[in-house]
Amino acid sequence: MSPMVNQEMPSSNLSSSDGSDSIRSFGNEGPREIHLNFPVPLTSSGPSFTPEDIQNLVDVRNLFAFFTGQPLVGTRIYPTVFKIMLSVAALLRRHEYTNIDGSSYGEAASSSFSFYLDDFQLANVTQSREKTIEGVILGEAMRSTELYNEAFAHAVGKYSALVGLKTSLFNEISSNTRGRLERASLDLSLRQKSIFVRLNDFYFPSLFAGFANSTTSAESKIIRFRAWKNSYLALRRAVISYYKALHGQWPPKASSKKNTFVESGLNRMVLKGLYADLCSLYDYLADRVSITTRSYDAASDEQDADNPNPRATALRRILSEYDKASPPIQPPVPFDTPLVPTMATIEPKFIMMSPKDQQRETESRNR
Repeated sequence: MSPMVNQEMPSSNLSSSDGSDSIRSFGNEGPREIHLNFPVPLTSSGPSFTPEDIQNLVDVRNLFAFFTGQPLVGTRIYPTVFKIMLSVAALLRRHEYTNIDGSSYGEAASSSFSFYLDDFQLANVTQSREKTIEGVILGEAMRSTELYNEAFAHAVGKYSALVGLKTSLFNEISSNTRGRLERASLDLSLRQKSIFVRLNDFYFPSLFAGFANSTTSAESKIIRFRAWKNSYLALRRAVISYYKALHGQWPPKASSKKNTFVESGLNRMVLKGLYADLCSLYDYLADRVSITTRSYDAASDEQDADNPNPRATALRRILSEYDKASPPIQPPVPFDTPLVPTMATIEPKFIMMSPKDQQRETESRNR
């Protein structure tokens, strides 16, 4: 909790002239009283207050508690932390709390909200559609980038479920954010479809459709692109065979003999396993000494121009064409060339052979 100093003032130090609280200040000139007058719109002067007046008074009390890291008070009208924080945000707007550029309510308010954000776990919106909607609304109301971005990302992922909830709470999200959510959800859906098409069959037709399909380029005279393609197709068959054996079918079906998935297809658990496998394969194959020379915006023929290894240059050109074949353009991976096995790693006795036998063995392997 934020450090606080809570001192009870003696009754003799309180002023009764206007009914307001007083704060003793100890400066160079000795103790003096400061009166704090905070305007609260009330419809009655008491001693009996309407429920609306009571709520207004509690809201002001919670505003001071908000800035001092104290417990917040709920009422029948605002019984939840979400509702209480919205009332605090309303007071911050009414009294024009702001930083220099107007992007937040100021450093003090942002710091206080960060404390409650952690204390009440307001950014944990993964398990509830209602909490996700509340997170977006509260992120907007409190001008909290942290909460807004977290809730927005989850809202995009389950946008159709949020709309299907048919709750009036969804309409409390600003029209601008609702529009952004709809566009981001559509973009995510298109990306998912593109990925699922590739992962259903591990088929990447554009990989060998351009530069690697040429028979007139200088690289085609020294590089066996057809052999590269055949090796890729052989790996594709092996991968599909492995996952069919693992799950019984690819893509997997729910509640089969091989698994207990509730959802068929490339569900979350399947994708997590696939991701882990591909990361392990990348770690095993990637040459971590040869970092990529490709860049996001450079033309394919301008990259790796000074590389003495024509095979690495050709491979990077193929990968660049593939990365740019369909939107969104994908950035290059940091290590995009594989560890190439040598005769010494394939044949244990190769080092002990004579130079003539080594040449004969190499030629036989390259046929």
